[in-house]
Amino acid sequence: MAINGINSINNWSYYINYQQAVNKTRLTQALSKNPVIADKLDKYEQSGSSAGLGSSKNFLKEYNSAVSGLMSSANTLRNVNSKSPLNELTAKSSDTDVADVKVNYTVRETAKYDLEVSQTASAQVNSSEFVSGSALASGDMNFAVESADGGRIDVNVSSVKENGGQKTNYQMMKEAAEQINKGDSGVRAEVVVDDGKTSLKLTSEKTGAANGFTVSGDEGAAKGIKETAQEGRDAVYKVTKEGVTREYTSSTNEISLDYGRMTATIKKAGEVSVSTGLDDGKVVSAVKDLVANYNKTLNLLNDNASRGSGVINQIRNMAMAPASEKSMELIGITVNKDGTLKLDESKLKESLNKDPSLTKDILGGSFGVAQGAFNDAVKGMGANSLSLISNDISSLQGYGSINDPLGNMSFFANSGSWGRNNYSALGLMFDMLV
Repeated sequence: MAINGINSINNWSYYINYQQAVNKTRLTQALSKNPVIADKLDKYEQSGSSAGLGSSKNFLKEYNSAVSGLMSSANTLRNVNSKSPLNELTAKSSDTDVADVKVNYTVRETAKYDLEVSQTASAQVNSSEFVSGSALASGDMNFAVESADGGRIDVNVSSVKENGGQKTNYQMMKEAAEQINKGDSGVRAEVVVDDGKTSLKLTSEKTGAANGFTVSGDEGAAKGIKETAQEGRDAVYKVTKEGVTREYTSSTNEISLDYGRMTATIKKAGEVSVSTGLDDGKVVSAVKDLVANYNKTLNLLNDNASRGSGVINQIRNMAMAPASEKSMELIGITVNKDGTLKLDESKLKESLNKDPSLTKDILGGSFGVAQGAFNDAVKGMGANSLSLISNDISSLQGYGSINDPLGNMSFFANSGSWGRNNYSALGLMFDMLV
C-alpha cells in the first residue's frame, strides 16, 4: 500500500515515526529474501564506490533522519505550536536578592509590576540569658509555652538525675527543648552554645504579627525565656501596575501577584521589577537546535549533490535563507558563505529582552525562521527516492532508456509509489538489478 504525501497527514510527527518503522522493516525484508542483493551491496561498499546502492541506501537513511530532525526542530519554534517556548511565558525578577518569582500555571499574557518591599515578615523569637553550660542547675523548670492559635506545651524538667546527682544548665535546656519539639505548640526550640555558655531559644513556626506565643511559669536555668527578643511582624509592601499603587501586608513572605498567576518570595527590603516574559534559556536552546539541524541537512545535501537531481532540487530549495537575512541579523542569526546559519546567543538574548514581540515574530511568525525551515523540510520530505539517487542508479543500470524497466517505473514517482517514504519500491529496484 502506498502512502500519500505528508501534507495529507495532520499529525506529521506520528507520520514520520510510522514511516521510519515501515521503511526499516521493508529494507530488512528485501535483503533477507534476496541474499544476492546483500552480496552486491557488500561488494559495492567494499569497493568504496559512491554509486553503490549500499551507499545510496545509507544516504537515504541519513537524508530521512536529517530532514525529519529539521522539521521537528522547526515546528518547535513555530507560533502555531501552542507548546512552543515562544508561547510559554515565565516570571522574571530584576533583583532576585529582593524577591524571587515563579508562575503558578501557564501564562499567555505579559504583565509587569513594580514591587517595593518596606519590611519582610518575621517570626517571634524568645531567648534565655546565656549561662555556663557546665554549671549545676539551681532549680527545676516548670513553664508553659502557648501559641496564639491555642497550641500549648507544658515543660517539666527536674534538676535532679535518677542517681541523685545534679544536672547541668546545658542538660536542663536540652531536655526542655526536646519536650517542646515533641509537642504541638507551634514553637520550635534549640539550645544555643557560645564559648561554653548556653541559651534556650524559642522560635514561632509561623511568621507574622498574629502568630506569636507566650511563656509562663518557672524558667529555672532558662531565665529570661519569657522575654521577647524579636517580635513577629508582617511583611509590608507596595505593588504598582500601570501607574496605580496599592499597599499590602502579609503574614508570610510568599505573596501573590497578577491575580494568583505569579508568586513572589520577598527576601529583604528594596525595589524590584517583576514581569512575565519569554524564558530566554528555553528559546535560545530551541534556536540552537534549529540552527544545528538546518546546517546538518544542508551539509548532507552539499556533500551528496552528485547523487541525483532530487538532491540538487532540495539544495535549491534551501539556497535562500529561511527568512529575511536583515531580519535574522536583528536577532543574532547570520548566513555563512556556504548557506549554513550562525547563531550569536548573546545577541539573541539581548533581542529577547529588548523587543520580545519582534523577536518572537522573526523566529516563529508566518514568514519567520522556523516557518521557512519547516517549509524546506516539507519539500524535502516530498522528494522521491529515485530522484535523490538517480545518478547513482544511472551509473549501475542503463537508466534513462525508454526500454529500461527501472527507468519506466520512475513515471510513477509522483503517485507515491516511488516516494522516498515508500521503500517497497526500493525492494523492486533491487530485484531488477539482480
